[in-house]
Amino acid sequence: MLSTLTNLITGNEETEDIDLYDGSAADILFLYYLNLYQANDTAIDKGIALSSKVYGAYRNNQYNTNDFSGIIGSVGVFQNLDKFEIADTDVSGAFKQLDEDIFQKLIYGEINALSLENGITGVILFIFNRLEKCDPENLNLEQARYYETLILAIDELERQIRLNGTHIQDLSKAMLLMAKITAKAFYPEIVNRIFVSIETGLKQTIHKNEAWIQPVKFQLLYHLWQSNLLLNRTAESDFYLSEIYEFENQRMHPHSFDLVSFNEIQLIQQFNRLYWATTDSYFNKAANDRIHTLTDNLSRNGNPLRKSGLTGISGLGLTILSGFSKECLTWDETILLS
Repeated sequence: MLSTLTNLITGNEETEDIDLYDGSAADILFLYYLNLYQANDTAIDKGIALSSKVYGAYRNNQYNTNDFSGIIGSVGVFQNLDKFEIADTDVSGAFKQLDEDIFQKLIYGEINALSLENGITGVILFIFNRLEKCDPENLNLEQARYYETLILAIDELERQIRLNGTHIQDLSKAMLLMAKITAKAFYPEIVNRIFVSIETGLKQTIHKNEAWIQPVKFQLLYHLWQSNLLLNRTAESDFYLSEIYEFENQRMHPHSFDLVSFNEIQLIQQFNRLYWATTDSYFNKAANDRIHTLTDNLSRNGNPLRKSGLTGISGLGLTILSGFSKECLTWDETILLS
């Protein structure tokens, strides 16, 4: 199956998108982790070609500044992973125009999404990566501009959660982002503002049973559990752990090829590694059963994955790899870890 997916990516010359959902950035992630799992010259060659393509698109400002669909997420790929050797990797230079686009959109209130992939949460991650190695007490002019942009982004985050609420999936990923940033323990006063806003929104949602919550509730519970674990909030961690058990026991196995199904399987596998560290646990078996269901459907129905990105070929590839290799984290954790 991995060979089939690799061939689909390496033989696909039609993908124009560079974003994480539907484009080449996710294909780079899959090829990188495939090469870690089993050395693969084809994966390396295609990964280098795709990396150069995506990096060049940023360097030459060839992206849709009116949409940002998956753009922030694909930037995270380059900020946090040394995947392939690229000839020209001036990250600051490549993303200079994107920096300005983000700043202007925040000033005029034009970034309305909250998500990690294309919204405020992604912007916060993007800027934190820029500021991570800076001394908060001794910022130069460029760093001070990033800090100003960060404050604008946090103001917008608080406003959106307070006034409009948001989708539970966006909140759960935002919580994971906060867990990672908090663990690094820099800019603590800013981190606390973000964490309080997101946690408030999540706690308002967790006990709801509406149908729209169910497909992403495992993500919510997992991220709350891991966040509290990292913050040493033991009682709350135990509560979310019990909720994870109860929810998973009630879940139907997914049969659809979509990002929710892929990501839920990956989170179950990651949860199993963090909590059980065994191949015999109930959660490992549940994840494997879901993968088999999806791959069986793929074999019986031909190839329903006719596009690149996390919602297509690479989404399934990363899901399968996450069960084989401890190196392969869930795709959103891959973006967040530096």
